[in-house]
Amino acid sequence: MLIAPHNITLPYIIPGHSYLFKSASGWREQQIWSEVIAYRLAKSLDLPVPPCFIAHDSCTGATGVLVEFFFGYPGEESPARLVHAVDAIMSIFQSGVVGQPHTVLSNAKVTRVMLGQGFGMDWWAAAYAFDALIGNTDRHTENWGFLVRRTATGETHYEIAPLFDNGTSLGFQFPEKKLKDCKSPDAITLFNQRGLHQCGWDIQNPRRLGHFELCEKLLESYPSSETMLRRVADLNISDADEILQQCTTYEVPVAFTERRAEYLRTLIRSRKDILSRLL
Repeated sequence: MLIAPHNITLPYIIPGHSYLFKSASGWREQQIWSEVIAYRLAKSLDLPVPPCFIAHDSCTGATGVLVEFFFGYPGEESPARLVHAVDAIMSIFQSGVVGQPHTVLSNAKVTRVMLGQGFGMDWWAAAYAFDALIGNTDRHTENWGFLVRRTATGETHYEIAPLFDNGTSLGFQFPEKKLKDCKSPDAITLFNQRGLHQCGWDIQNPRRLGHFELCEKLLESYPSSETMLRRVADLNISDADEILQQCTTYEVPVAFTERRAEYLRTLIRSRKDILSRLL
């Protein structure tokens, strides 16, 4: 954990606030760019994702991503703490298996128990659609959760945490030398078909669902989820192109190349188109 200096003048860094510097190496090194791009895409869609910035550690030489803590802001009267979903799930279901059940319907029950019966499926629809857009395969029960605040009068308030930890996405695993082949229509189609959410549909059907399979089933079971799915499917592709182009301009040891930008342009367009066809 890092604390921003109080005299910092960068407009996007909060003086005195906490940040997490995450680096990756080997075949995972492009996860840092996936975090940054996912944040920028979410921001363009008005979805809650913690701000992420590419960063370079001048002491160690490591390239990483600087992630803004989404709780514990300076001057808060009632600072929040993070409760991971895994803990809420264990308390509510008492299944004896850590992180289980982890399904669309059980997740919805957890959020209703924690946040009230009025908490509908909109947040979940946005989360599942966004994960489908970026191909995130790692929304496990420690990658979502709740912010808990205790007020001066002793009341406890709960809210859903933003969508954090989005680095296992956007084809991060493909090395530079394979990107040309990965960009072919057949390779893109195969990649899109293979991607899975971390969760199944319900306790009786816990099989992990494909990204778009889950979104289609969500639309069938909860027609009102169309609004949030459409928001994600309506991503302005020019915004995505601009984000990718800007990422190629950073002069850091773990570079985001023009070749990778071109691959992601193709991938994001294809996944956006699949979401649109579901509607």
